[in-house]
Amino acid sequence: MLKEENRAKIEEIKKKYPDIKAVLLPALWWHRNRKAGISEEMMKEIGTLLELPFGHVLGVVTFYTMFNVKPVGTFHIEVCTNASCLLRGSDKIPAESRICLRRESGQTSTDANGPWMK
Repeated sequence: MLKEENRAKIEEIKKKYPDIKAVLLPALWWHRNRKAGISEEMMKEIGTLLELPFGHVLGVVTFYTMFNVKPVGTFHIEVCTNASCLLRGSDKIPAESRICLRRESGQTSTDANGPWMK
């Protein structure tokens, strides 16, 4: 649940935008910078504050790769998979990173540092 000071922050963000839908990205971004993931409960609460349906908020969160619905580690690695990146060889990066990091795709290290910090 959003604390009163967090609700105030979202109200502050609302003042900067003429359209309520435009507030959603900055509000989600602000929450993302405070927490590791955006829970379903938080999406519903932000949607209620902005008077936007849950489906709209969920659609935005799942569309943008910068938002995660579950917590991720301190260092989050993503690989570009659009056509121009694939033409430049980005499809080889996941296999190489699995070797270097000793982690499968989607895994989070349980230690404070990764194997590269030892």
